[in-house]
Amino acid sequence: MQQQLDRMEEMLTSLISIVGNINSEQKLMKAEQMEMKEDISEIKTEQMEMKKDISEMKKDISEMKAEQVEMKTETFIMKEEMKLMRVENEKRHSEVMNRFHTLEADHEHTWEKTVKNEREFAVFKKQFELQNTDV
Repeated sequence: MQQQLDRMEEMLTSLISIVGNINSEQKLMKAEQMEMKEDISEIKTEQMEMKKDISEMKKDISEMKAEQVEMKTETFIMKEEMKLMRVENEKRHSEVMNRFHTLEADHEHTWEKTVKNEREFAVFKKQFELQNTDV
């Protein structure tokens, strides 16, 4: 009987030891589970921050695209204005050149008349001098 009691005591000791080990393991597992929950919570927080950052980046990209479209429009308008200015400048240049040619022709005509008048004046002068010497 003593043997049975010893065996039972041994079994109880073994059971208590097993239950103690199970309790220790359970506490460790709960601690690990809590750490995992904290890690998951941190990951979720980081994920939310990343989503926020991505959203802001998408907004920035959208704004940049809008600015780019605006800049392209302004560039197109400026190119068109430059074309109009070139046409206007060419027209004005042509007008100035035409006036210059007219002035040049007028200048030549004036000099031709001046030379002709000078010659005629010289002829009259000689005739007048000849007539004054005869008298």
